[in-house]
Amino acid sequence: MKENPEEKAFGLSRQERFLSLKWKALLLTSLILLVVNISFPLLSYFNLLKQFDERHTRTHNQYAKEFQGLLDQSAQRLLQLGGIIPSMNGMEGALSAGNRTALIAAFENHWPLLQLNTGIETVRFYTNSGEELAHWNGTGLTADQGPLISNMNEASLNREHPAIFLSCRELCAQYVMEPILSGGKTIGTVVLGTSLADVIVSLHRISGVDIGVLISRNKGESLIHDPTKRIPSWNYDVLALTTMDKTLPLLKRFAQDTPSIDADKSGQKILFQQTDYELRFMPLEGLGDSTRGYLVFIENISGPLSEIRSATKQSLMAGLIGLLLSEGLLLMILSRPMLRLERIAKTLPLLAQSAYRDLRSVIGTRKSGWAKDEIDVLGETAVS
Repeated sequence: MKENPEEKAFGLSRQERFLSLKWKALLLTSLILLVVNISFPLLSYFNLLKQFDERHTRTHNQYAKEFQGLLDQSAQRLLQLGGIIPSMNGMEGALSAGNRTALIAAFENHWPLLQLNTGIETVRFYTNSGEELAHWNGTGLTADQGPLISNMNEASLNREHPAIFLSCRELCAQYVMEPILSGGKTIGTVVLGTSLADVIVSLHRISGVDIGVLISRNKGESLIHDPTKRIPSWNYDVLALTTMDKTLPLLKRFAQDTPSIDADKSGQKILFQQTDYELRFMPLEGLGDSTRGYLVFIENISGPLSEIRSATKQSLMAGLIGLLLSEGLLLMILSRPMLRLERIAKTLPLLAQSAYRDLRSVIGTRKSGWAKDEIDVLGETAVS
């Protein structure tokens, strides 16, 4: 096996490997620069993600305020209508007398226009004793809300002031109960209801994110007839969801990986069909029965995350290019001095043999330069 010329020149055995000081300096410098160039982009990446989450939390809170604002606007509109309807032509006399036949005859003239122009889905009239006089339902709401409305109406009559609540069965609706006054006395109650679909669609248009309503099943009994809208692992039903053909499979996939709904947790991310999404849950307040409900906000965040990843990659590439340039420059700076040092080291045996003339011819004399270094001093000392 042939010996390495450098090992032979420096008198090293096979067990003693030779590694030039130049390469040691390059390896150590490369390691330090590599750690630095990786650390800063990674720190920047995590800081950008943190800022992204904080910004989305503020945005989510704004969505919640906007949703509540839309609910309040809807309730105020229903309260105004509740004050107007009893004063419509033929209504006050029928309500004061508690005459069901006259009430139906009078309100039938107003119901089609009210439903068309105001979006009201249900109207109910009650006597002062809580007895239902008549009710009208649109196509959007079913009549199964009657028992709940009757219970809430009784509580409203006892308090003698309007009541506002939400109810979600097969559809979600907002209800307003307002006392009917005649001659300064309460003669009954009018109940108005409208679907939450308009509120959800309005918020979807304002925010640009998909929104859904999840309602818990009461003792495992589903509220809806369509089994595809059930999430068994959560024991919840999907009563409303924008762009359902895309977001319902996503929600079901998320439910498979998440044991329960956590409204306190910040945005929860999921990769679905090569697209990044963020889901946030908000408790649905004001439900008039014992069910629990949540609003879910589903947002496509692939764009912002792609920008963050792209910026991180660019930073890493810039660091890598800087590392290569730095190492190349360092190699250029060290190459000539290290070659001179190696030549001096190889000729030191001539010094021991007192072959000064040969030593001077090999080492040579230093040409004038802007400054000396340690190797120049070593060379001058060896030949002097």
